[in-house]
Amino acid sequence: MAYLVEMYRFQTRITSLEEALDKVNPVRFIDTFVDSLDCKDLHQK
Repeated sequence: MAYLVEMYRFQTRITSLEEALDKVNPVRFIDTFVDSLDCKDLHQK
């Protein structure tokens, strides 16, 4: 008889962006774009 194995509900699963998203996900484009920004040029007043 098969049975379900439960995960510990308070366990944290750490994954990377590479593992969590498909290769064609738009989030990859946004991540690349944000990484390319020069934050020193973004002055807050």
